[in-house]
Amino acid sequence: MTQTLIERIDSWSVDIYRQDSNICPFLFWRNADSPDRQGIAEIRWVEGLYGLWDGLLRRHPKLMIDNANWRITGPDLEVMSRSVGSLTRSETECGGIPHPGATQVQTAELSLWIPIDMGAANGFDPYVFRSAATSGVGTGLDLRAAFVPLDQVKQGIEELKSLRPYWLGDYYPLTDISLDERAWIGWQFHRPDLKAGFAVFFRRSLSQQPILAAGLQGLDPKASYDVTFARTYDVAKKQTMTAKQLRNMQVEVDTSPGSLLIRYEEQRVTKDRIARSDRKMDLSTASEVSLARTRLSDGVIQ
Repeated sequence: MTQTLIERIDSWSVDIYRQDSNICPFLFWRNADSPDRQGIAEIRWVEGLYGLWDGLLRRHPKLMIDNANWRITGPDLEVMSRSVGSLTRSETECGGIPHPGATQVQTAELSLWIPIDMGAANGFDPYVFRSAATSGVGTGLDLRAAFVPLDQVKQGIEELKSLRPYWLGDYYPLTDISLDERAWIGWQFHRPDLKAGFAVFFRRSLSQQPILAAGLQGLDPKASYDVTFARTYDVAKKQTMTAKQLRNMQVEVDTSPGSLLIRYEEQRVTKDRIARSDRKMDLSTASEVSLARTRLSDGVIQ
């Protein structure tokens, strides 16, 4: 099998190899083993999978392995070390019908383990699209069709691209992870090196709760942040918030279903940094202090 796949990869110039499985092998594994040897067939199957992938990667070191059926082949450290992630993570999006609750849970769970995964968006309003979008997204819809709102498609893709750098950051689930349509679900991705990140919250279709207490994580307790709020693809509000305020935030979404995207970035010059700079410079007059503050805010003094 390994040699056959290598030959096809060579002859067809394959860059991405997709490993999928449309059956659950659990019953086959159990029936193959006697009662006192349960688990042996599964062990041999998994060892064979690792061996197959290792053989492909030895011949094609740059080959990207898309681990499509992550419920059967992972997530585990061995799978993650050999594959690029789950670029086609589920078939729940097949058929062109949106399943936002399912795609939300897939993102929330997989992000605990897999840095890169992707699903399909079968709708482009912010709630449905954000439910499926990660660092990338696919769709089963014919984008040439008259019913597809191309303006929303463009806005959704622009939003996805602007958030893409944060998906390799620290991940924080901000709610319980469930399929309960009466509940909220939300998560945060934070890049300490960029001092920035985003959080997205979903109020589901049967939720009677318009406000959720959900603080952000990983923030510098001494910093202030420039924060934006967007229920649609357009920013509705901008404000400056301290880390304490963000950690004790209440999120409001007045429709069900509905979503809210929060982006934040640490301010480059905070009052604390100005105060420290003032003390270091030891300026003697109020006018000099005022001038120094102005120069500092203009980026003259670092």
